[in-house]
This record gives sequence, C-alpha cells and structure tokens, in this order.
Amino acid sequence: YQRRVHGGAVAERTQIGAYMVFSAVITGWTYPVVVHWVWSGAGWLSAFADKHEFNRIGKNGMIDFAGSGVVHLVGGTAALVGAAIIGPRHGRFADGPESPELATEREQHFAPHNKVLSSLGVFILWLGWYGFNCVSTLALSGGFSLVAAKVAVTTTMGAVGGGASAVVGPRLIGTNRMWSTDAVMNGILAGLVSITAPCSVVEPWAALVIGIIGGFVYTGAAALLQKLRIDDPLQASPIHGFCGIWGCIAVGLFCTEGNLKSAYGLETGVYGLFYGGGGEQLGIQILGVLIIFLWTAFWSVLLFGGLRAAGSY
Repeated sequence: YQRRVHGGAVAERTQIGAYMVFSAVITGWTYPVVVHWVWSGAGWLSAFADKHEFNRIGKNGMIDFAGSGVVHLVGGTAALVGAAIIGPRHGRFADGPESPELATEREQHFAPHNKVLSSLGVFILWLGWYGFNCVSTLALSGGFSLVAAKVAVTTTMGAVGGGASAVVGPRLIGTNRMWSTDAVMNGILAGLVSITAPCSVVEPWAALVIGIIGGFVYTGAAALLQKLRIDDPLQASPIHGFCGIWGCIAVGLFCTEGNLKSAYGLETGVYGLFYGGGGEQLGIQILGVLIIFLWTAFWSVLLFGGLRAAGSY
C-alpha cells in the first residue's frame, strides 16, 4: 500500500530502478519504525503498550486504530517530499503568465483520462477498506465482532461525507461550478482516510462530520499544492497525508469514553475533548502526527534528494 501511495505522486517521471529503491527504503525502514512506535506492545506511542513497563506517553498513548497516521500519513508525507524534489511533469505548469484559455487547455491535457477505470479503482478500494478497518480489531470473539460492525458503519459514513463535501464544497464557495466525478472519487478516499484512525472510537454521526471535513481538507490541500506548483498526479499527498493528519486529530475531538473501552479496554478518564475528556488525548494525537511527519520527511528528503543528485530518477 505504501508503494501505491508515494508511487502515484511521482508517476510518469521516475525510472523503474529509482522506484524500486524508494519503495524498498520506505516500506523496509521508514514505515516499520512508525508501526513499532504506534502499534507495538512496546511502542512509546502505542495504546497497546503497558504503561508501567514501557513508559507509554500519556494515559492512552496515540489512538490510531487502522492507520490514518501509521499508514496514510507516512505514505502521504513521502509522496509530498518526492513530488516536490523530483519536480513536475514536463509542461504541467506554465513558465509565465498565460491566458485563461491556455490555462484551461493545460488542465484538460493533464486531467485523468479514464473516469470509468478511476471510479472502478475507488470502489474496489472502498470495498477493501472494510477489511482494512474492520479487521483491525484483530479478533471477533470477546465482543470485538460488535466493534467490527460499528467500524463498518463509521467507515461508510466517513466515505459518504467525504465524497459529498468534495464535490459540493467547491460549488458552494464558487471555485468550481461543474460537477466533477474526480472530486467525488477523491473525496470518498479522503473521507476513508480521515475515518481510518477514529473508526472504532467515534459515533456514526461524528464519522459523517469527520468525513465531511476530510473532503474539505482534501480540496484545500489540492489547491495549495497547485499554488505551490507541486505536481502530484494522483493527489496522493492531499488525500493520504493531509487527511491522515486530520483523521488522527479527530480522535482527540470525537473519541467517546465507551467506545475507547470497547475497542481498547482503556478506562483512564481521558478521551475526546468534545465529550468532556479533556485535552490530553488531543495533545497526544498532535504530538504523534508531528513525530510521524518529521521522521518520514527526514528520510524522504535524504532518499529523494540522493536520487536526484545521482540522476537516478
């Protein structure tokens, strides 16, 4: 999955050798370390670690049930760094001022060419997400089947919210008056990424809100990259990176005490800010996001910078 995320951001301008190198480094080194920190029984950020034996940070550690931070933020950060260092595709951005007509023609030239296949890919991913999120319970006995069932509901609500806001939002604020299939599909993925971390610890109504906000996060991040002239053909960074950040932060806002007990067995009195659980969990989530981003960005800069210096892409 990591290879698909960052590979999409540098599509059409990397050699197969370079692709193999950065795929091996990210999946073999950068990603596993983050997995250990957040999901291992001995990780310093892990909600699964024994508080006394391993000195887990905070009362709960970082809550990232299925990987908004561990999976998506890692891939999205590597995608952002890679796209920025390698540079845009030839002709993607104008060298100077151009007329609105030429700008529109340029955007059409680089637009996704097959909406049927891209939509099919999104629906296949959406279906797979139920395994991705629901099976993160790691068990079905002992009440975990009920947690998995709830995760299926919140995953659906997040996807629906993201798809709706990504296509309706730009029309409401006047930035795009056309209905866009691409916006709906990317919005669905944005909503899915956003709900991946909190899917087991939030209520369905909150999942819808998280997905809706995720759609706006994706739209804003995609526009920002356009302004910065960073060429990310598959919008990997806006979807996986920026929405991964939002998904982790959403835990600190919407996590309920009952859901935290059901999914993690934690009864610490620390949960979502909006439910009266204080700000500790939100602070831990933000800390986790910063650590994951800085760790991934550091190794990605060395990796892609080295490949560029060596002329190997």
